[in-house]
Amino acid sequence: SGNTLYFSGSGITVSNVQVISSTQMNATLTIASNAAAGARSVIAGTANNPVTSGATPLTFTVTSSTPATAPTVTGMSPAAGMLGIALVATLTGTGFTRDSAVMVADQTIPVLQTSYVSATQMSVVLGLGGTVGAHILVVASGASSTALKSAPVTFNITMPPVPTTSAIAPASGALGSTTTVTVQGARFPALASPWATCCRLGLRL
Repeated sequence: SGNTLYFSGSGITVSNVQVISSTQMNATLTIASNAAAGARSVIAGTANNPVTSGATPLTFTVTSSTPATAPTVTGMSPAAGMLGIALVATLTGTGFTRDSAVMVADQTIPVLQTSYVSATQMSVVLGLGGTVGAHILVVASGASSTALKSAPVTFNITMPPVPTTSAIAPASGALGSTTTVTVQGARFPALASPWATCCRLGLRL
């Protein structure tokens, strides 16, 4: 059609001009990354003829790009777990996206799963290997090494409590017999419950 748009200043390229009707036209604008920010005058015209009789300049504003920002973490709950047991924790903060990744400094503590909930909340499952003590993690804008990262967040790995015993019944058995005894106590490891209070043992005497 030969119609185009003319912008004051430099750094704006016009392409794909389409005249829809006598009152409307569409165009694609490519704004250079080094274009000056601020207001520009724009008029319609024909190719090589930016001055059209009676044309009234319009205003188009070039804005500065919004710099990418790193996620922030304001809380982790719970922030501690026992060695050898997976820790399921909720992270709260700002700037979380579906691309956000959780990174742990200690490579022996794997990130088993992350789940995006909202821009202010996500969950993470950590395999608590490594060593007992304080460790740090960050939330990154992505999985790449150049992703923007939050400030470090500290979590702790503790030793599982030592099992204790308080009673055994029966407390005796005859030679040559098989006896089932019940041991009372606390913190016995069990698949059904992390804190068993008794167990039954079959003993051959």
